[in-house]
Amino acid sequence: MEIKQLPNPAPLVLWDRSLREKPCARVTVFDAALAAFADVLKSTCYYHHGCGLAAPQIGDFRQIALVHYPEDTEPFVMVNPVIDEINSKGEQSDVESCLSIPGAFASGERCRNIARVRRCMNVVYSYQDLTGRRIEAEASGMLARIISHECDHLVGWFFTDRIGDASRSIVMRNFRNFVGILDKS
Repeated sequence: MEIKQLPNPAPLVLWDRSLREKPCARVTVFDAALAAFADVLKSTCYYHHGCGLAAPQIGDFRQIALVHYPEDTEPFVMVNPVIDEINSKGEQSDVESCLSIPGAFASGERCRNIARVRRCMNVVYSYQDLTGRRIEAEASGMLARIISHECDHLVGWFFTDRIGDASRSIVMRNFRNFVGILDKS
């Protein structure tokens, strides 16, 4: 089996209001450039040890997201994904974090910036693969959580939009502390 050399990872775009205000465009061209971009998503996700990564997180505002869970399986790319809200069922509550919202304590010690988020337990969704073929699927548990999290990014949402004010305040304070560390270096 031939091992494919991935491109260098792209820089992550940290949380910013502009990520929330710029809509992602539908992908209409399925070509080698799209496949190459998917490889950039993959290398960036691997580099940062993520479970998923959406295109806006590296500055590309197209409806593309990579899902890499469980970590011992091949990741898959969702192009123009849609979650069927009517047929997605159940509820789960667990902690989430986001590569675009890292954290640090006031002391300067870096932390995993997490909060408990409610999501559907079972998600019915569809997407196009890198060739444009439409795929319909279902996911449950952690995989459903990751798919929902990445789809949120494509419409300008972050996990912080799904948590209470007190939790959001803590997450954003930790994020501001992290950004302050970057500003000092």
